[in-house]
Amino acid sequence: MGALDAARELARGASVVAAVVENRAKEVGVAVFDEEGGPSVDLEQNVETGSSFAATLCELQRARPDVILTLASASRGLNDALRRFAEAHSCALAEVPRRHFGPSPAPRDADTAVCRVFTPEPAPRASPPVRA
Repeated sequence: MGALDAARELARGASVVAAVVENRAKEVGVAVFDEEGGPSVDLEQNVETGSSFAATLCELQRARPDVILTLASASRGLNDALRRFAEAHSCALAEVPRRHFGPSPAPRDADTAVCRVFTPEPAPRASPPVRA
């Protein structure tokens, strides 16, 4: 089972799923899919000036996610903050590869990860029969 499949399994039955991504400029994007309140996707971008990730954690506190998706290669500071948040709030934390967050390391790509978790993979196309 791949990382995306594992994230989908965690998200199955979850009412609120958040995705968090950080770029090199310390901008952190948060996308929150809320099935109870809509369904809706809320997007937020914060510039984190310190190492506490306070603005991002406040947004997660407000959203109260059941599952948080983050990059497997996220900064140690962000991963540590998300891990502590997940433990304190009894929510699952799933690390997924960069490719599931979109084409560039930008905070706006957090919504791509949320969408990919809730969108089934297309079935592989069958090869046409070879005629002899």
